[in-house]
Amino acid sequence: MIERETKPNTREVWTPTAANFFSRVGGPYLNSLWNELLDLKEDHATATSFAKLKKGEKATKLEALFSGEKDLRSALGVTDAQATKIEAWLPDGME
Repeated sequence: MIERETKPNTREVWTPTAANFFSRVGGPYLNSLWNELLDLKEDHATATSFAKLKKGEKATKLEALFSGEKDLRSALGVTDAQATKIEAWLPDGME
């Protein structure tokens, strides 16, 4: 009831990081999230190179993507629509 009245925006106070989220989920989940956020098919070169990383490297890369690191986003060709999706994303159950 309180949530309906206050309409909180979780992402204003919480952004997923390697420490608070990405290191706590499995590698396949991270692969799926990477592909979903960047609109990649599993056989895309960017998706396959990400899938080959160690879990800690995946977590670090996703943290950089979520923090808005301009060099990474530029290298990946992140579109405005993808950036909006990244900035609004929350794990299941936190939406």
